[in-house]
Formats: sequence, C-alpha cells, structure tokens
Amino acid sequence: MLNIKPKTYNDVVRLSRCMELKKYIPDLTDEKLEEMYEFMKKDSKNKISVTPEMISFINVTGATEKAMVLDTAPAGISFDHIIIGAAAYISIDALHDTILQYPTQCHAAMGLHPTSVDEQYLSQLSRIRQLFNSHHYIAVGEIGIDLYWDKTYKQQQCDAFSTQITWARELDLPIIIHCREALDTTIEVLQQFPYNTIRGVFHSFTGTPDDVARIRRDVGDMYFGINGIVTFKNAHLESLVTAIGHDRILLETDAPYLAPTPHRGKRNEPAYIPYMAARIASILDSDPTTIDNITTHNTLSLFNL
Repeated sequence: MLNIKPKTYNDVVRLSRCMELKKYIPDLTDEKLEEMYEFMKKDSKNKISVTPEMISFINVTGATEKAMVLDTAPAGISFDHIIIGAAAYISIDALHDTILQYPTQCHAAMGLHPTSVDEQYLSQLSRIRQLFNSHHYIAVGEIGIDLYWDKTYKQQQCDAFSTQITWARELDLPIIIHCREALDTTIEVLQQFPYNTIRGVFHSFTGTPDDVARIRRDVGDMYFGINGIVTFKNAHLESLVTAIGHDRILLETDAPYLAPTPHRGKRNEPAYIPYMAARIASILDSDPTTIDNITTHNTLSLFNL
C-alpha cells in the first residue's frame, strides 16, 4: 500500500501522475512510486509530468530503456535512429546513461524544458550550456513555452527559450520546440531572430492549418512532429496533416504517452510508429512505405544524421 499523504493541490497532481504511469508500466512497485513521488516534489517540472528519462533516473525497472529501444523486434520493425530530447532537468544524467548504453541507435538533444524553468533557471542554463562543450548533441531541445499548467514563470520561460535559440544558431543545431497553450508567445520569441534562420521542429504539434501558415509566414520553414493523436477517432487532424504536407512532417512517439490506436491508453513505444505512418498515408492519399521513406528523409535532413 502506498504510504503517501498529499497535503496540497500540487501533491495531489503529483500522485495522480504517478498513478497514471502505472498504466504504462504494470510492474511498477509501490516503493518505486513513492520514490518517484519524492523526486517529483523536488523538481518544479516533475510535479506535473513524468518522462521516459525520469523513469530511467529512478530505475523503475532495470530494462525500461532496453524495452523502449528493442521491443520493436517482435513487431518485425527496426530503427536506425532514436532521438531522445531533454524533458526534465532532473533527468539529464539518465539521458546520458541511455545514450551510452545504446550509442549506435540513440541520439540526444539537450535543453532546458520550459516546465523545468523556475527561479533557478539561470544556473540551470549555465550548467546545460557547459554540457555542449563535453557531449555530442544533435539538437537543442526540448525548449519553448508551456503555459498550460502555470504562467508564473512566463517571462523566465521566454528568456530561457531565446537564450537557447541563440545557442542553436551559434552551434548550427536545430531546435525541438515544446509549445503548449502558448503559440502567440512562442512565435513572438522566434521573431526576435531573422526570418527563416532557425532550423527546427514543432514537437507533438496539434494546431490548425492557419497555425501552420502563420508559422511559415512569421518564423520560417519549420518541421512539424505528429504523434499517435493523429490516429484518434475524434482528433480530426486531416486538414492539419494536409497543410503541413509530405516534406515537413516528422513522426514521433512522445513516449510513454499518446500511444496510437489500437494501443491507445497503453505505454507508447517506437514499435507503434507504423500506425501513425499508415494514418498519415491515408490522409495524404499515399501509402505507408512512401510516408516511411519521406519522414525518415525529413528526420535525417533536419538532424544531420
């Protein structure tokens, strides 16, 4: 039995997120849930979200990353490259460990996620910038603006986003943009830089065709990441996918969440990417193999792999 007694609203949110993760990892013990809960209390981002990297950090199960990378084999699927973005400041060491464990398949992006931004963000940015001097990263990210949960640190998020875009330009790296309930603010920050001088992808994008047109008009020729939501019955992303077009779509998991139909509600993983490709193929009047080839080409081009 869990020995957790929430005292505040945020404590309730933390506990809820921990219990939600139980759906994706059935063998998650009460002891590990309590350990995760305590880590989340110490980190401003993880009070509301749990990432694959954090799962590794607290060692929920010794084979978690191996499963995420290698569970594609039973499905007859193989991946040459798996890109893992930084999604929580507390999970940086775990991200590095995963890359070391799978150096030929896994590639890291690094950045300060907007929901990790708090009053300590300047010192966090300093540490992350130093990491670029000692590690190989293929992108700066996830970075961006998230105003869904909390607007307390909006200005700090903007400052962190702008700073990291500057890094990307200096290092000639693409950016992975996390934008949630914040498109206006995200575009405002991106417009601080000359038009079409930033390479990047809007990760897990579920906007409208007008949003795509606006980004292209005001920011430049960006890529858009599409995940399992595209397969959901009531998602209605057909017009969005059409507006993006073949040459700027990337496929992604956002694991362990947002598994595509018919695995919705289960732990997401790379083996489910073909379901997204099939759905996009049907929308664009194409075939899964063509979408596979095109989105692979897009990914390799953006991240210089």
